Amino acid sequence: MTSIKDYKIATLGSHSALQILKGAKDEGFETVCICMKGRRKPYESYGVADEIIEIDKFDEFFNIQSELMKKNTILIPHGSFVTYIGPESMKDLKIMHYGTKGILEF
Repeated sequence: MTSIKDYKIATLGSHSALQILKGAKDEGFETVCICMKGRRKPYESYGVADEIIEIDKFDEFFNIQSELMKKNTILIPHGSFVTYIGPESMKDLKIMHYGTKGILEF
């Protein structure tokens, strides 16, 4: 039987990430924050990320996607995520994610 402990919630570091990760922790999920190198302090200070993965630039997200998939991670995209990654690149997501990629097509 699958339980909440079988999944992790991840998002890209931003002001929205603090709220997303806090909510996920409140619901009992382990959390992962993907942020730019040197920008981990807010997520450590507020204690919202169980794991922090630092990358040099946001387009490197796709380099760690398989690592996240092995951890059974569900990605929560947000406005900054779409801005950093780009709507066209969002279509290339292979990781489990909340929401639909089609919403980005205007």
